[in-house]
Amino acid sequence: MYHAVGPAVPPPAGLFTLDPLEPRVLMAGSPAALAVDPPLPTAMATSARRSHDIVSAQDRQRLLDHLTPALRTDLQPLLDRGDGAAFDAALLRYSSRSSAPRFFFNPKSLPKYLRFMNRKLPQQVDARVARADEILAHRFPEQINSDTYDVQLGRKIDWDFQPTTNDNPDLIN
Repeated sequence: MYHAVGPAVPPPAGLFTLDPLEPRVLMAGSPAALAVDPPLPTAMATSARRSHDIVSAQDRQRLLDHLTPALRTDLQPLLDRGDGAAFDAALLRYSSRSSAPRFFFNPKSLPKYLRFMNRKLPQQVDARVARADEILAHRFPEQINSDTYDVQLGRKIDWDFQPTTNDNPDLIN
């Protein structure tokens, strides 16, 4: 870190000042120390690692409580055994092999959702349904905060590339 010596002198007009950042610490090991084979994990080390998972057993249980009954039946024994890795692998396997895309809702539940919205958010229903109709017609807003859905995309949307119907590079689709 740099420290000023002597009285502080203001910079001449039109110039800027450069303030030092916080001190940095470099932590490194020698290449010889890195070449040693790590010891094989013991049962104690494995259980200690499991107890420090980023996703806790409680997090997995909360997720499991919201899944389908069939999937809960398959995954609950893994969670009961405390095998978070097997739980995660089975959930990933199920998700990656699922044949039908599932987004945020089941289309069969749409009438139930609409009843809920009419009951809880009656002033927003018309605007939300209008937005949903625009999206189903492949019309999107040019910017995320836009109220108008005036960008018409084709029948098949390629989410990886700029649509040919709009030349705005900031278009978010």
